[in-house]
Order: sequence, then structure tokens, then C-alpha cells
Amino acid sequence: MLIILALTVVNLVFRFMKVASAELLGDVIGVAKNPHVATIFALVITWVLIKTGTWLYIWVLFGGANQLMASLALLLVTLFLVQGAKNYKVAIYPMFFMYITTVCALF
Repeated sequence: MLIILALTVVNLVFRFMKVASAELLGDVIGVAKNPHVATIFALVITWVLIKTGTWLYIWVLFGGANQLMASLALLLVTLFLVQGAKNYKVAIYPMFFMYITTVCALF
């Protein structure tokens, strides 16, 4: 199960990189719109990030960004509960905990 999940995520990432690189470089370098060239470009970028060790920093930053988005979602839920005069404490305490621990972990 875990291997299938990892392969699915890797496939999604390479598809996104292929489309993003084709959109970014397609106007400047015409051959970049070719799906095969865009795939090779995505693979080369990934290989460089792995060989230099830079992917570790990017992994931490994306993980932190994911947690900060979750705390933002909890903030929106808190505001929704406050507007509806409901018990907002079920969302505000986890939001503060998630935000503080994520910011401390990133530094």
C-alpha cells in the first residue's frame, strides 16, 4: 500500500513539473512545449536536487507550508464558529498549537 502511494505521488509530481516547465519555458524555448522534452527537463531538475542534497531543504519547507495551510484552515473554521455563536474553542486551540509548533520547527 505504501509503495503504491509513493508511486502515485511521484507520478503526480512529475506530471505537474512537466506541465509547469512547459508553461514556464514554452514561450522562450519552443522545444520545451514538447512533452518528452518537458519530462526530461523535470527529471534532470529532480536529479540535480537529489545529487546536491537541496531536496532536503525543499522537503522541510513544503512540509512546513502544508502545516501552516492547515492552521489557516483551522483559523477559518474558528471564524465560522464565532460567527455562528458556536463553541469555537474546539478549533482555536489546535490552530494555535499547530501554528506555534510549525513556526518553531521551521526555525
